[in-house]
Amino acid sequence: MRPDLLAVLNDIRPLQQAGAHADVVAMLSALPEAAEEPAVMAALAASLVKIGRHVEAGRIYERLSDRVEDKANAFRQLACRLFIQARAAEDMERIAIAASEAIDADLALDLCRALLAHARFAPLTGLLDRLDMTRAEQAFFKASSLKRIGRHAEAHRCLQSACLLHPGDVALSVELIASARSMMDFDSLRRFEQMMAEPMTPFAKAVFTHQAALDRLYWLDDETRQDQLSADQRRLDQIAKVAGAPLRRRISSDGKISIGYLSDEFGNFIVFDVLEPVLLAHDRERFSIRLFGYGPRKIADKRLGPLQADYVDLAGLDDRAAAARIDAEGIDILVDLKGFTRSSRLNIARLCAAPVKAVYLGYPATVPGADFDYAITDMFVTPDSARAQYREKLCRLPETQMPNRAFEPDDIQPVSRAEVGLPEGKVILGAFNAPRKMTPRLFDLWMEILRAAPEAVLWTLCRNPSARQSMLSEAARQGVDADRIFFIGDPAPHPVYLGQIALADLALDTMPYNGHSTSADILRAATPLVTMRGQSYHSRVSWALLQAVGCADLAAATERDYVRLALDLIGDADRRAGYRARLKAARAVSPLFDPQRMARHLEKAFEMMAARARQGLDPDHLDVEAEPR
Repeated sequence: MRPDLLAVLNDIRPLQQAGAHADVVAMLSALPEAAEEPAVMAALAASLVKIGRHVEAGRIYERLSDRVEDKANAFRQLACRLFIQARAAEDMERIAIAASEAIDADLALDLCRALLAHARFAPLTGLLDRLDMTRAEQAFFKASSLKRIGRHAEAHRCLQSACLLHPGDVALSVELIASARSMMDFDSLRRFEQMMAEPMTPFAKAVFTHQAALDRLYWLDDETRQDQLSADQRRLDQIAKVAGAPLRRRISSDGKISIGYLSDEFGNFIVFDVLEPVLLAHDRERFSIRLFGYGPRKIADKRLGPLQADYVDLAGLDDRAAAARIDAEGIDILVDLKGFTRSSRLNIARLCAAPVKAVYLGYPATVPGADFDYAITDMFVTPDSARAQYREKLCRLPETQMPNRAFEPDDIQPVSRAEVGLPEGKVILGAFNAPRKMTPRLFDLWMEILRAAPEAVLWTLCRNPSARQSMLSEAARQGVDADRIFFIGDPAPHPVYLGQIALADLALDTMPYNGHSTSADILRAATPLVTMRGQSYHSRVSWALLQAVGCADLAAATERDYVRLALDLIGDADRRAGYRARLKAARAVSPLFDPQRMARHLEKAFEMMAARARQGLDPDHLDVEAEPR
């Protein structure tokens, strides 16, 4: 180094020691060598860091990594950490692409997190490969990140490898099972169900506290175990410890009852689709209605129509502010439509001071920890035996808990078999529920039906290419040729979708998690639906809906009966036609397709809740009487 530069560096040392870094930056920045002499560059970068100019310092360290070969990695890591600290997305992305192979596992983890926060996905591939799979937390992060950026097959393979490396890690096991459902990984699902068959093992107990409450319903049909601590409740309990519990406001002594419905996506949410006509049918002389939405307002605006005036936008508010906004409306009964489903914000409901709180429709089980007084259900999905399993009191509607639209002939657009690639001359067995509801045992039953009925083919919903291949491979293993399984195509407008359902000669329900709105759509399309009555709300829904349309005999009592009933109907076209005629007739008279009647029953329920609150009585189980027909 030139003597004059050495002298400058010696001169700035006392300034740096005295904390005069701004002076150092001014002196060094004026030198031409600040852009090319490593010692000057390093000194300048060090002082830039001290005065908070992290991005400029990081860029200097990044250039130093190209000039000082033996310290290249150290300089790159310094630059990365400064960019992360400064949240400099473009700089992070650039250095990650250029230098991912030189970044160690810990820094790669930090950089991935920062890039994900900025939705910068391009450099993630190289960075994720730098993570250390022998460390369970890094393996978990890698799989979750791959899933987030849409690389589901890679995420699944990552989880499979991670579980082999960390067989006792419950978090990884739970994540693998969630992935296995979407990928139709039958081997992983079977191993999981075998391990969970013994509920008191340490592994099984740990799974319950790590698994999302909704995910357990896909495999569990034991109502006595559904209120056990879940990952969702743990999170809610942790929030409650910090936030405390609200004091409930007293309900008004008379006048209109103010009802508030709480959800994340009014206007673009399946619950809203079935509930909308009931909301429109509410008696506004006796009830004040508010829709509290914490999802994107632009989505709500597309569909709310006449309900726009009732909508209160909570988007952008934290839980406490959202609860305060609801309380400002003077809500008497707050009705959460989500429960333990994805994207729910139950802490909003928990923090509200509404005199009465209820959970309805979105989640078919108890919701402990959210401070709900009532679960709105019906007598079929929650018979008397279910009361002991609910933290809430049951408020049971008389005919069905499922709201729906009235039937209109234009609901269904005719579709031909040729349009969807189905063969003529075959009995079409339609399986219209999401693949996550399909268990290996259920698939075994379907394959048994196909083996016994060569005239039938299965038409099932599965849009994931890897999952489709897995299903075909499993079918072949069980002696069913691939040409007997057809897959439902891309999503279609609802009238076309109902027309597709109507093409099926027979629909096969999933167990233990039945179709809910899907089963209602199947009955709207007048397609006979074979189900099995289970032991829990979520496994009784289709049976309850069949009750509402006068076809309860399509619900089997056991797996053997399910197979036998399906085979009997496959072989008896006249019997299938009889059920279709009964279902067509039911569309005009069934309470399932009568939103006005459902609104009156819900209103009776609200009046009963309010009456107890006005009398100062604690919530209790309520059964609503049916309106005269």
